[in-house]
Amino acid sequence: MYERSEEEHVQKTFTPEQYREWLLDAGFSSVQVFADFSIQPAGTGKRTVFFIAEKDLQ
Repeated sequence: MYERSEEEHVQKTFTPEQYREWLLDAGFSSVQVFADFSIQPAGTGKRTVFFIAEKDLQ
């Protein structure tokens, strides 16, 4: 028998600059930030942000 249920999901995020700072603090030497499935720089009003981060494996 079908029983209806409800869920509430809450998301919290931070600015791209904050993520970049955390990646650099974690030892990544190069961090690039892009937005909206393109090579556009991330900025205000962008819905999707991608990070490319490089770290030496020693």
